[in-house]
Amino acid sequence: MVPLINITMLLALLISQPISIDNAFETKVMAGRDAVTKFRILHTEMYKKGIRTSREEFRLLGIMTWELSEAGYTKGNKITKFFRSSENLNAKQLGYEDKNELDKDASISDMSDYLNMWK
Repeated sequence: MVPLINITMLLALLISQPISIDNAFETKVMAGRDAVTKFRILHTEMYKKGIRTSREEFRLLGIMTWELSEAGYTKGNKITKFFRSSENLNAKQLGYEDKNELDKDASISDMSDYLNMWK
């Protein structure tokens, strides 16, 4: 005799599973997020130590831009392209096709969740 599936347990399992997102896209965005996070941390530390020269800031920006290139953001304004991709990943993680669909169709709850995601 086949045991009956507990619907509540099945639904809980399905709900707990992350939405599958194109792995290459997600990997690219996550590598970009690492680059930007490093820049933010180093920039903050630089300011805490009183280093406020544009030369040092440009050096950090150059490192971040190079890391974004290594992550796959190779043409045009790498920083803008990265942030657009990151916004789209956040929208996809909430179940939307992209940021435009989220802006158009999001519930108040989804928009609240979006605002608390990585920026």
